[in-house]
Parts: sequence; structure tokens; C-alpha cells
Amino acid sequence: MPIAFVKPLLSDLIIDTDKSWASKDITSVDDLSATTISIGADTQLYRSAANVLSLAAGDSLAFGGTVAINSSRDLTVGTIGCGAITSTGAVQGTSYNVGATNIIDTSRNLVNIGTIGCGAITSTSTVLGTSVLSTTRPSIGACAIASDTVQYAKDGYVESSSATYISFRSFKLFTTLSSYKVKATLRVNANTGYAQVFVNGVAVGAEISVSSTYTLLDLGTFYKAVPGDIIEIYCRRGTGNWVYGTTFGVYFTVTTTTTEFV
Repeated sequence: MPIAFVKPLLSDLIIDTDKSWASKDITSVDDLSATTISIGADTQLYRSAANVLSLAAGDSLAFGGTVAINSSRDLTVGTIGCGAITSTGAVQGTSYNVGATNIIDTSRNLVNIGTIGCGAITSTSTVLGTSVLSTTRPSIGACAIASDTVQYAKDGYVESSSATYISFRSFKLFTTLSSYKVKATLRVNANTGYAQVFVNGVAVGAEISVSSTYTLLDLGTFYKAVPGDIIEIYCRRGTGNWVYGTTFGVYFTVTTTTTEFV
């Protein structure tokens, strides 16, 4: 009987040790049953006690001459078509695509991202952008930044002999400010007086000394003001009897360039 039609149970098939099967092919075998199949001197394909088909330690599995599973159990494949892939360890790669669109490049940058729907986004570094939109506050895409250009001004003579702070001027904002300066022209009749900026009734920044000569004083640079905030300039006398003021303003410049938001 030609060997091509033999259906042996290999555990019952005995080949004499002096018989050579070199260059012999077994073809058209329907069922091939064996505990272990040895190929060459070392390679073994066997079924374990747990009914797992195994390769001997150090062996690899190849398809068409291309290694698919190497001796370290690393998998090298092309496209994987399957359902969910679950991993209990790290999934590593050089980049990540959704469909044909790359969304994480080789430098770990997010690219081609559409809408991000999530809770709070926390950053340990600077957040840069051309605009920032909020559902609760106006857009600060056109960002207002502290400068020496007056935008809100209330001039006129004001005086007080109070030793405690009183409001000389107040400004109600109608613009979102990333940062701004507050300035006032002040003097005392003798010795020293003081001025300080308040926002919504709360003192901010440092207390500024006022001399006996009218001087345009920079009362500080401040951050994060929104429409409806009240900015006030408070003054008090010190060792002198009176404190006077003539000009008061909020200073900033609106820019539409890429800006660092604070």
C-alpha cells in the first residue's frame, strides 16, 4: 500500500533504527495521532497534560518562513481582526491609530484629536492655546493682558483724612481679564499715606506707600478677573493728616495672539 494512504497511530508505528526516512514525505494523511512529534534533533511539538499544544522550550513558530512567535514568546503579526483585546500589563507601540487616523505619534503627542469629553483636566505644566472657551465664563480667546495702556479710567479730585482705608474709586468690569495693572495718582499733605487694591471687597496685593508729591503709582499687577468683578482703590492717611488722589485707572491690552494663560 502506498505510504500516501496510510492512516497510522504513531504510538503503534515502529520504525527500525536502521531505516532512514530522509527525503521521504508523508502526504494525504487524514488523522495523525501522537504524544510527541519530533522534528530534527531538538524541535518538539506536543500536547501537555492540560490539553495545550506546546512547542519545546527555545523553539519558534513560523508561517511561510516568517517567525510569528519567537522563542521568547513575542508575537509578530500583521492585522489582528478580533473583538476586545484585554491586557493585564502594558500595551506598547510606536504610535496609535483610530482607523487610518494617527492620534498618538512616535513622540507621544496627541494629534488629530476631536472633541474631548471628560471631567477636570489637570496639568502640572503651562497650558498654551489660541483660545479658551467656557460654558460658565466668556471666551478669553481675545485675551486681556496687563500693560501700561489705560482701559478703565475715573479721574477727579478725591481727599480723605481717615486713618482707616476708604474707597477712592471703584470699577465694575465688563471684560474678562487674564491680568491687569491698577494705577493711581496720589499724594499726602505730609509724611506718608497708603493705598491698596481691593477686588470684590477683599484686599489683594501689597500696601503701597504714598509720598507728599503727586505721583502716578503702580499699585500692582493682578490676575483672573471676570465681568461683574469690582476693582477698588482704597487709601488712608499715615502720619500725615490728609491723602489726595486725582487719577485712577485699570490698565491692560487686548491681544489675539497665542498667549500663556495664567
